[in-house]
Formats: sequence, C-alpha cells, structure tokens
Amino acid sequence: MQRTSTFLYFLLLVIVTLACKGAGAGGAEGAKPYKSPKNDFTITFPAGSKPPVAQPDKSLGEQDVTYISANTDGTYKVRVIETSSTPSSTMETFLIGVGVFAPSEATTKETTFQNMPAMESRGWNMSNEVGGGTRFEVRLLAVKPPNVGKVFVIKMETPKKELLETKAANDFFNSFKLGTS
Repeated sequence: MQRTSTFLYFLLLVIVTLACKGAGAGGAEGAKPYKSPKNDFTITFPAGSKPPVAQPDKSLGEQDVTYISANTDGTYKVRVIETSSTPSSTMETFLIGVGVFAPSEATTKETTFQNMPAMESRGWNMSNEVGGGTRFEVRLLAVKPPNVGKVFVIKMETPKKELLETKAANDFFNSFKLGTS
C-alpha cells in the first residue's frame, strides 16, 4: 500500500511539473490578447494563462462580470461593473460605493491611467478557504473612463509579493485598452 501511494504521489508530481513547465514555455510571446466585445476592452493575460473565464456576479449578473485567468505566478482578473454613478469626491470613496475595496494594509493612491481617473492599490488579502485561509498579495488598478457607464478593475493575486512587480505583471496591467479594435 505504501509503495502504491508513493508511486501515485511521484506520478502526480511529474504531471504537475510537466504542466507547469509547459505553461511557462514561450515567455512573453506566449501571451495572447483577449478581446471582450461585450465590455469593449482588450488586455493581454501573461504567458501560460488560459483564455479567461467570464463569471457574472451571482446577484448582479451581467452588470458585474469578472474575467479570470491564472498561470504559475498568480491569478489575473478584470472586473467590469456597470454603473451610472460618477466620482463626486475621491476615487476611493466612489469605488467603495460600487463595491470595489482596496486590499488589507494597502498602499493606495489616486492617479490617472491612459488619461482616465484611476486608483492604484497594493496590499494583501486572505483566501476564504474552509479551515483557514492563505495570505496572498494583491495589486489592483481601478479605472473609471469618463462618459462610459463602467468601472474596470484590473487585479493580480499571488502568494509572492515580488511577483507583483515583474515585467509580466507590468505588461498585464499596461496592456489594458478600451475598445476592441
């Protein structure tokens, strides 16, 4: 019995290792732009990521959709929230009003991104696993284009803080563009 479980563990380890090596192969040239015609944006998820899965919010449905993908470095998300509100005070207060919260112990600053009002935030969150969560580092960029009834939240979550600042992470955030053409 011990021999069988050791063999199965080894086999699983080999499969996971090969899958991870295959996912990372190709470097940045393995990254492919994703176009969302429904929400009118383009973004390039990092190499090794699969095409994102769109997950509508359980209560708001298509008015709050998150596009999710992952690779060995972390999880990448683009959340699109439809809103008729516009920022009347600070960007952070506006974002809280539409359901976007900065991570714990965050370093947050209001900024512009591609000439649009934005908020950048870095911090950490806990996963909500049963029996205790896992801490993961978070980098978030929320953008509110003028004259567009949507907020775009670009987010990366990873177990290692240094992965938030890699070239691949920066390329992911900087690749976000409104419009699909």
